[in-house]
Amino acid sequence: MALGGYLIRSSDPVEAQPAVQVRGRCSPLHLARDLAERSTEGPPIVVAGNDVTAGVPANLVERILVPLLNNARRYARNQITVECTADVEIIITDDGPGDIAIDAAGRFVISLPRG
Repeated sequence: MALGGYLIRSSDPVEAQPAVQVRGRCSPLHLARDLAERSTEGPPIVVAGNDVTAGVPANLVERILVPLLNNARRYARNQITVECTADVEIIITDDGPGDIAIDAAGRFVISLPRG
């Protein structure tokens, strides 16, 4: 899932649509920490990484993260990890049964444009 040039619509995962230009910036690390603190059910969410600025509004990143974290909470056994990288990526891992959208290392990676 990339926010740079195209977004995949969930209603039609085959066709990519040109992304709408949105203005805004956020700290994925601070946003992930806020979402983890608001989480009251399921395994704990551990947030770590680099505090970089993404060129995407916080509400858009939250709209992406919330369903992914809800899914991780539903299926994780003991822990969920959210790592924010210097490359403006958000990597979500958990110890649940897995998902088809994860990479070979068992992680779900979201790449964001630098802000």
